[in-house]
Amino acid sequence: MKHCPKCNVDVNSTRKKCPLCYTILEDDKQELSYQPHPKKVFKEHLSLVTKILLLLSFVAMVVSVIVNINTLDKNAPIYWFILVLVGVPYFWLSVRYVILGKNKSIPTKIFSEAISTIIIVVLVEIVICVVSRVDKDNLWSVNYVMPGILLLTSLGLFVTSTVIKELYCDSILYLLFLSLFELAYFIVYMLTDLITVPWMAYTCGAASVLIIVAMFIFHFKDTKEEFVKRFHI
Repeated sequence: MKHCPKCNVDVNSTRKKCPLCYTILEDDKQELSYQPHPKKVFKEHLSLVTKILLLLSFVAMVVSVIVNINTLDKNAPIYWFILVLVGVPYFWLSVRYVILGKNKSIPTKIFSEAISTIIIVVLVEIVICVVSRVDKDNLWSVNYVMPGILLLTSLGLFVTSTVIKELYCDSILYLLFLSLFELAYFIVYMLTDLITVPWMAYTCGAASVLIIVAMFIFHFKDTKEEFVKRFHI
C-alpha cells in the first residue's frame, strides 16, 4: 500500500506517482485491509453483445429493403420488407418491456407476448397485402401463425406450470383463455371461409378440449379451487 502525503489518500498500486496530483508516493509497507470492488466485466461484455446485436438488426432491416426492392416482381409485387421493418423493433421492445420486465409474472409475460405477436403479424400481413395489392383471401398469418402460436403457447405454458408448480395458479386463467381462443378459431373455420387449412383448425379444436381435461387430470384440486374462486361456481 502506498500513501500520498499531499492528498492524504492510500493508493493500492505499483505506480510511483499519485494519480491525482502526481506527487511521489510513499510506501508505508502495509497490507491491504479490504477487498477491492470487483470489476463488472460481465456487464461490459453483455453491453457489447447487445450493441452488436442492435447493429446486426439495423443491417438486417436495410438489407431486407434493398433485396426486396431489387428482386421485386413488377407484375405481382410483394413488399415483404415491411414485416422485417416492423418485426425487428417489435422483437427488441418485447425483450425490453415484456420478457425482461420486472413487474409481470412469467405466465403473464408468456400470454402477453403470444397475443401481441399474433396481433402484430396479422396486421402487418394485411398491410403488406393492401400495399402489394395481392389476394387477401389466404392469409398465412391467419392459417398458420395464429393457430401455431396458440398451440405452442398453451402447450408450453401448461408444461412450464406443471414442472414449476408455483406458477400453476397464475397460469390457470391464461390457459383457459388460450383454450377459448383455440375453440373460437375452430368455430370460425366451421362457420366461415376465412380459414383455409383444415388440419390446423381441427388441431386447435382438439387442443382446446385437451388442455382443459389435462388441467383437471394433473391439477384437479388447484384447478377446482381457482375456478370456484374466479367464477363463483
